[in-house]
Amino acid sequence: MDPATFLDATITSPEYVSRYGDRMLHNDQDVLDESGIDALTDLKDVIAFHGEISSITNGRELRAGTVGTVIEYPFSQCDLQRLSGEVEGEYAKAIERAGVEED
Repeated sequence: MDPATFLDATITSPEYVSRYGDRMLHNDQDVLDESGIDALTDLKDVIAFHGEISSITNGRELRAGTVGTVIEYPFSQCDLQRLSGEVEGEYAKAIERAGVEED
């Protein structure tokens, strides 16, 4: 059995998940601390995201061209990286479908 299965909070206690899972980020300061950056404007470099990351009341908005999504606190840095990859992938597909060349 995959040990990551036990990191699912729906089947394991929250205490176990918080101890052995990815650190959950609950606010902007947690993002700064976990990423080792001084300003949230540097976050996209940390996660290698080629779009824009904006602050919203309860999380972050990721946007690449016309494709975007919101991730609300709490989330892990792995969640943020995974989602940024999905946004970039969807944008690349949209560009391809439209037959447009990027700059």
